[in-house]
Amino acid sequence: SPTTTTTTTTTTTLSLKKKSLSDENYSTSAPETAKRNAETYGMANGQVILLIAMIFNVWIFSIPVEFRRAKFCTEEDVRLNPDSHCTTFGMWREGIADY
Repeated sequence: SPTTTTTTTTTTTLSLKKKSLSDENYSTSAPETAKRNAETYGMANGQVILLIAMIFNVWIFSIPVEFRRAKFCTEEDVRLNPDSHCTTFGMWREGIADY
């Protein structure tokens, strides 16, 4: 008597949902792909953090201590209390530009 063998193959969901490059729902445009990659890898948030870090480094390492610790006062306060390390914003900005 002949023996019948039955084999079953299982297919996964991945193999059923395989996309072809000609599929109209599949987008391969470079700007969209770059934006998606930037969002995936957190590069948009990273740019903000990098900008903040760069501004902080310029402030700490480029501007002298006497300008970083300056207190802003009115011109009258500067004249009346010359030892208080007070400066007007205009004098501070001019000092930074001269430096």
